[in-house]
Amino acid sequence: VRFMSNDATTNRCFISHRSSLYSIDEDIKDVLLSPALVVFLHQVRSNIDTMRQVMGGDMNRWRPHLKTTKLPLVWQQLVNANVTHFKCATTREARVFVENAEKMITRSVEERGDDSGTEHNNKILDLLIAYPLYGPSLVEVNRLSSVTPKCKVSMVVDSVKACQKMMVGGDGVSSSSPSSSSS
Repeated sequence: VRFMSNDATTNRCFISHRSSLYSIDEDIKDVLLSPALVVFLHQVRSNIDTMRQVMGGDMNRWRPHLKTTKLPLVWQQLVNANVTHFKCATTREARVFVENAEKMITRSVEERGDDSGTEHNNKILDLLIAYPLYGPSLVEVNRLSSVTPKCKVSMVVDSVKACQKMMVGGDGVSSSSPSSSSS
């Protein structure tokens, strides 16, 4: 279902449904257990192309949320389209993404036919955990940040205290020096 426009005079939305775009082959329908999640990759790619236009061709301006894209299959399409920045809210989402990061990069390079290895060696995915985490979740973020060099993991904090705790190695997070600044 695609919302085409809003008619101001009647305040109704007109809906265009092209069933041929969303049809499932009869042989698949016969074996598909329901309810089932069906992903129409042609529409996913079309949506990505639309976002590329919105971003003026600069895919680094886009940071899709893993919750809304849901599946490594969809993330793969994003990586294939040169999306490298992602965000999530939970360590579970982060874990699934990080554990698939290197594989997604490899598949993306293979799909393009680049056998020099240059693109694979240079491509790094960037994952922002956009929700403040505490306690054992910080330990998990630390672990995830060292799973693969192909995925940089960062997170937001909601207080100076939480940041200081992370910087001094509290809650199992590795220590690093904050840049000095005066206020």
